[in-house]
Amino acid sequence: MDVDPARRLIKVKMGGFFSLDDVAGYHDAVHRATARAGGLPSQQRMICDISDMRIQTQDVVDAFRRVMGDPKYRQRKVGFVVASSLARMQLLRVIGSRNAQCFATEAEAEDWVFQVEDSASAA
Repeated sequence: MDVDPARRLIKVKMGGFFSLDDVAGYHDAVHRATARAGGLPSQQRMICDISDMRIQTQDVVDAFRRVMGDPKYRQRKVGFVVASSLARMQLLRVIGSRNAQCFATEAEAEDWVFQVEDSASAA
């Protein structure tokens, strides 16, 4: 994980096949990165590149869902970089209704996470 405290940005690159211990290690790393990024989690942005990640087992998907559902981090805006449509479908089951989107490139994800919400258009 790379942290840019000036922009309150956390960048993550994940690949391969995860175990439950790997998911627990990821959760711990997110806690440490959150402290380094500064501000409240709702003020932070995250770009998570999972383009090299393989399809995961159901128990690992469930573990990631619990990590993503952590109330401390649910308000954080997350842009995911995803390569395959199958991985995208699996990810959409994990992220649920939180403030997250999937993108083909890191540049698209970064543009979105820093996009200012227009309250007039949201009404």
